Amino acid sequence: MQIHIRPFKTVDAAELQSALLESVGHIGPWLAWATPRYSLADARSWVSESRILWARQTTYRWLITDQDLRKVWGSVEIGRPVPGSEAGRMGYWIRRQALGKGICTRASRAALNYVFQRGLFHQVDLYIDPSNEPSKAVARKLGAQLEVEKGAETSDRDVAKPALHFSVTAEKLAGPKATECGLGSMASECVSIETLAAKKSGGSVYEFRRSLKKARA
Repeated sequence: MQIHIRPFKTVDAAELQSALLESVGHIGPWLAWATPRYSLADARSWVSESRILWARQTTYRWLITDQDLRKVWGSVEIGRPVPGSEAGRMGYWIRRQALGKGICTRASRAALNYVFQRGLFHQVDLYIDPSNEPSKAVARKLGAQLEVEKGAETSDRDVAKPALHFSVTAEKLAGPKATECGLGSMASECVSIETLAAKKSGGSVYEFRRSLKKARA
């Protein structure tokens, strides 16, 4: 299956809500905000926040979709937990229909290639609940190394829980490094990436830049 990752757009809110509500059963235990009460207003707020954070270059949050841009499969983000930090923090979730297809691994690898190639971070950390086996599996497929078990790094409904600390660098990232795919390529390993860059021209103007990157499940 070919996939595409891009920054959120205002039109994504309804499909984002639908994907989230479908997936509450398997992501709810790990994400406190993933509840049956997740509303369209919540989705719109998430989209708006995502665009603001990208423009500020503090968090890069992508929507995972299919190559035809019709289906929302989930989201992946890499953020800067502390201003000026050279280490990013990564998170991801995938909708129920996309489980077991390698989509999360491929999208996450493409996002990591993006930030490493541009020198945005020298290392990306993942803090994962010890009982979240699918998330740990993705981290290992990315080449992330288990560092230490730390307390109070994940929160489940405002209750601090211990987390496994994984980290990955450009050198350790598993799988092929990102290389250009031909514009006509239909290879299943290709993940197309669309980025959002802020330009100053009498105010904030958003410009979408699109590139094709290669990532393999």
